[in-house]
Amino acid sequence: SSSLLQRNEEADQYTFTLDKAIGDIKCSVRDNNLYIKGEKEENYDNGYYKESFTRSFSLPPNIETDEAKAELVDGKLSINIPKSSPSKMEKEDTTSKQDAQN
Repeated sequence: SSSLLQRNEEADQYTFTLDKAIGDIKCSVRDNNLYIKGEKEENYDNGYYKESFTRSFSLPPNIETDEAKAELVDGKLSINIPKSSPSKMEKEDTTSKQDAQN
């Protein structure tokens, strides 16, 4: 079965919501990409059933990946990734320019 994933941009964060999270869910953020993987296995008397999915999304550069939070409630997965504050982004940009000059 297909699960619907919604992506919303809010003033201070990006929110991803998966309406039907199945089985074991793993989320990770690497190289400004969000990865979501789910897998469910069941054994029956007359067979075996396995369902899985993988989703990945490119994220903008203005995020705080270290502060990403995921929550699973009643089969609904919510992932919140805060945006960087404008002052923090300017500081990082200045630092990288100084490093390049040295």
